[in-house]
This record gives sequence, structure tokens and C-alpha cells, in this order.
Amino acid sequence: MSKTLTDEQIRAAAVAAGLEPAALKAIDEVESKGAGFLPDGQPVILFEGHIFWKQLIARGLGPAALAPGHEDVLYPKPDQSKYLGGPAEHRRLQKAAGLNREAALCSASWGRFQVMGFNWKVCGFQSLQDFINAMYRDEAGHLEACLGYIKGTGLMPALKRLDWAVVAGCYNGPGYAANNYDVKLARAYAEAKKKGW
Repeated sequence: MSKTLTDEQIRAAAVAAGLEPAALKAIDEVESKGAGFLPDGQPVILFEGHIFWKQLIARGLGPAALAPGHEDVLYPKPDQSKYLGGPAEHRRLQKAAGLNREAALCSASWGRFQVMGFNWKVCGFQSLQDFINAMYRDEAGHLEACLGYIKGTGLMPALKRLDWAVVAGCYNGPGYAANNYDVKLARAYAEAKKKGW
């Protein structure tokens, strides 16, 4: 069985969720990384050391005391210079997991749709491990997490009415306009409609 998400799966998932297929295709076009897995079979991830900092605090651990020797995976503010990309992100995750596995898994964005690990409950998974298992299984699992996030954050009505500014703001944060995410989503939706979605 292929791990790759098919157009048929996207259409079926959209219909099941009561969405226009073109709307979900727009999310796939703009918010996905295009491929959910690396050539070695591991899911695409991006490890966020500043999120790890917050996740440790949430668990009653002092990140400042743990930071020496872990500055590449543990820092208080966003720092894109720490990103290594590809399989190296898994090495960063493993290093962080040596300090606290649960906090580390929650501090990466996962799969085709780059859903943050700390959103596992919002996405409707029974446990963090269930979420991780879905991320390793296939891109259909990645889509399940994406749709779970859309439902769990109350974003579904905005997506149904094609309110791209609200969708972009929820998915990408308040700075979405700097990267024109709302414009990109509207354009991707229009293109999908032209192609018969």
C-alpha cells in the first residue's frame, strides 16, 4: 500500500466533512509540504526549539537549566537558523527527546500538513502516541490530523464559507498576511475549481 495521498482520498474526505472538494484541495496546495514523507520513509518534520522551551515549562521543568549543550534544540525564541531540514530534523528531535520525549514530540510540526504535535488532542486523537503513529503510517493519517485540527479549532464554518482570511489566520497565526496565505488559498481554490474539483 502506498503512503501517498490520492486525489480520490482528498475528495472523499472533503465530502465526508461537508466541505467543497476544491476548498480542501486549496488547503492541500498551500498548507502542505507537497510530500509527507522523506525518501527514507520517515515523516517530514520541523523541530521547533522555542516550542520545546514552552513545553518543558508546561511540564514543570526549567529549560534554562537544561539548555547548556542543547542550544541547537532548546531556545526561548523562534530561531530559523537552527533548522537543518530533512532527516537532520529527526536527529534534532531525538536529541530533544533525550531530555523529555513527550515534550519533544509535541514540539515538532508533522507530516504533509505540518500539524504541531501539541495539537494531538485538538485533532481528535486519543493520545500523543496515536497521533505519532498516524504520522508514521501514511499521508491519509496526515489528512486526518489536518481535518481534525480544522474541526477541533472551530475552523470548519470559515472553510465552508470560503473565508480565507480566517482560515489563514487560524492555520498560520496572526502574521499570515505577511506571506499572503489568504491570497494563496483563494487562488488555489479558484484553480482547483477550474480543474473540476
